Amino acid sequence: MKPKILLVDDMPENILATSNLLSDLDAEVVPAADGYEALAHMLDHDFAVVLLDAHMPVMDGFEVIRLMGQAERTRNLPIIMISAVLKDEDHMAEGYHLGAVDYLLKPFRPEILRTKIKVFLDLFRQGAIIRGQARELESQKQALQLFKDLVNDIDDEMLIFQAPECNLVEANMTALNRLSLDHETALKTLTLTDTGILPNGYDHHALLSDLARRSSILLENVQPGNGDQICHTEANIKLHEQDGVQYIVALIRDVTLRKQTEQFLKQTNEKMEQRITERTHRLSKLNTEMAQEVKKRRKAQAQAMRSSHLSTLGTLSASLAHEINNPNNSIHFNASFLTRAFKDAMPILKQYAKENGAYNLGGIPFDELEETIPQLLSGINDNSERIKQIVEDVKRLSRSNPDNTGFQKVDINDVINEVISLLGHQIRKHTDHFEITLPDRPILLRANPLRLEQVLINILMNGLQSLPNRNQGIHISMSPPESNEGMISFSIQDQGCGISDADLQRITDPFFSTRIDKGGTGLGLSISKRIIQEHGGTMSFFSEIDKGTIVTLTLPPWKDQGSSQ
Repeated sequence: MKPKILLVDDMPENILATSNLLSDLDAEVVPAADGYEALAHMLDHDFAVVLLDAHMPVMDGFEVIRLMGQAERTRNLPIIMISAVLKDEDHMAEGYHLGAVDYLLKPFRPEILRTKIKVFLDLFRQGAIIRGQARELESQKQALQLFKDLVNDIDDEMLIFQAPECNLVEANMTALNRLSLDHETALKTLTLTDTGILPNGYDHHALLSDLARRSSILLENVQPGNGDQICHTEANIKLHEQDGVQYIVALIRDVTLRKQTEQFLKQTNEKMEQRITERTHRLSKLNTEMAQEVKKRRKAQAQAMRSSHLSTLGTLSASLAHEINNPNNSIHFNASFLTRAFKDAMPILKQYAKENGAYNLGGIPFDELEETIPQLLSGINDNSERIKQIVEDVKRLSRSNPDNTGFQKVDINDVINEVISLLGHQIRKHTDHFEITLPDRPILLRANPLRLEQVLINILMNGLQSLPNRNQGIHISMSPPESNEGMISFSIQDQGCGISDADLQRITDPFFSTRIDKGGTGLGLSISKRIIQEHGGTMSFFSEIDKGTIVTLTLPPWKDQGSSQ
């Protein structure tokens, strides 16, 4: 931005002549016809210099200078007074006294004015540079202070050393507190070796050599703590270069608690493994009936493994069934076996406690065994069942051709009633308001009843799990073919939390679920939609947040063998 020159004169011809004289000085000339206009310009702009006519009507140049001296903004503006009338020494002395830096009498040599103006323009430009540098310096100082405040507030130690001597040049309060030194003393006396962050036998020369090859180094060290305690530290050290000077920046974290936890877990695991081995040895000697049960379970396991190898599965599903079902069946079998074994062993354990007093088994107090162990075994068994169901869903989802096996004449009323019977416990657990509105006559369709039951169980469980409390309910209703353009239509409406529009668009996508954190796999509705499509039907959703969801299923009715299909 060009510097500005304020030219104050009541004679337009003087303003024009002076403006032309200064036109090549790379500055903007702002004219003013009187003192009032000049003062107004000074409030709106910053000027490098003011050329002020001393003799003007209404308000002369001397009065303008007096008013400028009363305002902080204009008090120090350089003023050159020019006059063709007031040439006596008294007027010149008054001008200098009021604050003018020069007083020129007309006629004057143009080169003199131009030279003086150039000086003030250069001073203004230099001042602008200095002010900008001052603002930048102040901003940097504030940013540096903010950074120091933030660094001092963190719990980790931060130390900065200057290479190659590795003298300390900066440290935050956390580090100073550990070193028990004030900031000034620490900077004067400490080196990298003195801070105790380097392991024994590893000096700053070796550190600099390693940093030359790697961008950062993570060092673990053991230091004395309070009393007989040991403090474990972890130092992340990096080499930083600025303005040709290398600095070593070390961020030190106290990891004592983590190390103690790791050691405790290791010891606990070793004890648990030892106790499990002893318990397994005792359980293996129980009785012949238990051995026969093991033999029967193993035979059932082998049969289940053989039946899982279906030749019609694709490469992905076959791999999953083979690689996952085998270990999962073993987990499921062992969980069932251990459940029975623990139940049989409990009287023996109680007798042992009665004779020898309370004891721990696997780290668990005896009085908690009877409740805790069955819960753990039940969790293993439940998750094994969940793995098995996921594999089966993926297998079904991977089929490229519709599965029309097992289709028969089915009364949809019977299917719904069977599903309600199977889910009776879950219904009673989640709601006091479960309603069904079904026709009082059979509604027949061609379907696989087991797979249709799978669809209804999936939808009903989703609805039950969405209910916020037992006062909210679920309603199942049906429309016969004659009222729905030849199709059977039934809906399951819940008063649950609802589904957002974004989630509703993806609700049947494979592996999409809003309940991943609660055990959902995202396969249930994908499988359900495919089953309904294989039956020649459709599945649609309508939902409102906090009001509930309606799932509508439409299926073709049963047609006699002689009719077109």
